[in-house]
Amino acid sequence: MSIALSTSPQHTFALTALEAMPADLRVLFGWRRLFALVFESVMTVAPEPIRTSERSAMLLTLTTYCYAANLLASDDIEAACLNCSDIAYITGSEAILATELRQFRRSQRSLIESCLQRLFSSALEESLRWSPVRSEDLDFAPAICEFSQRRLNLAVLFDTALSE
Repeated sequence: MSIALSTSPQHTFALTALEAMPADLRVLFGWRRLFALVFESVMTVAPEPIRTSERSAMLLTLTTYCYAANLLASDDIEAACLNCSDIAYITGSEAILATELRQFRRSQRSLIESCLQRLFSSALEESLRWSPVRSEDLDFAPAICEFSQRRLNLAVLFDTALSE
């Protein structure tokens, strides 16, 4: 699957701004603010059946949060469920198996990508708040879409590499 890449100055600027943010957005926002942004993204993007299903909502929040925190491999997320207080907060201290995470990602890939797009859009907007650039005047959507796809593809690559 390929996407048409824009080479507009807006696209380049947005992509550069996204890439300049730390890979782990907890560094930029702290875990509580990142969680709030993730939760807002999930509640905004997810359809009602996902939002009202406790398990699905938790898995969507968990995967979106972990991918934003640069925890990409399902095995690492599984370990973090028991070892990281912010991840344990999302799961209610329940161990989530890597196999369930991979299955959820496969079945809900487009939804996870949409949540990441919403999240990265919010993160970019917040990071540019004090910048002379007015983000509302620019169309960053193509760059945010590309960046979200990259992050999700990295998660798939990590899992693929670990399975071999």
